[in-house]
Amino acid sequence: MKVCIIGAGVIGLSTAQSIYQHFHDRVSPLTIEVYADVFTPLTTSDGAAGLWQPYGNDERNVEEIVQLPPQNGLQLADSGADVVINCSGVRSGDLQPDPELRPARGQIIKVDAPWIKHWICTPNLSSSGNLSYIIPGSHLVTVGGVYQVDNWDLQNSSVDHERIWEDACKLEPSLKVIHNYGHGGFGLTIHRGCAEEAARLFGQILEQKGKL
Repeated sequence: MKVCIIGAGVIGLSTAQSIYQHFHDRVSPLTIEVYADVFTPLTTSDGAAGLWQPYGNDERNVEEIVQLPPQNGLQLADSGADVVINCSGVRSGDLQPDPELRPARGQIIKVDAPWIKHWICTPNLSSSGNLSYIIPGSHLVTVGGVYQVDNWDLQNSSVDHERIWEDACKLEPSLKVIHNYGHGGFGLTIHRGCAEEAARLFGQILEQKGKL
């Protein structure tokens, strides 16, 4: 049995893992292959905030459709696959026409703030598509965000970046920023003095947080 999974995000990889866990000792041979145009760290899942919360409920019956992609899509017809599982996310429209499929653009900021231990999330999404949250991770803190329906733009927006940061600082004023830029052509001349001043300001932040 050969299974082809389209999509290497969290949905595709977890699907591959579940199929293997449940059937590897019951179906022999079992081959699972994952196809994608991008892999980690370039998938949408790599930039996800990881919110664990109740999701929208759809009362409709689940309809499972298996369809080979068109000629300009992934050529799996000759791959010998017995089953194709489509986990390609928003790109599914390229493989399986779906008029209800719409993109929703997100943007986040990753910051080094190890003193933040609790997550903060505003309860409601604003009409402008803004949703403010701060989520500490094992290494960095995720700050967000936006939810812009029908926006296909994959580039980071400086406008969104500034708005996300300003809103985050209102939620958690401890997210301090020390600006050390604008040296022009005098970086080598004044770098040490500016570095010392940045270190002094950093010390003030540590004192305010009781870390010194």
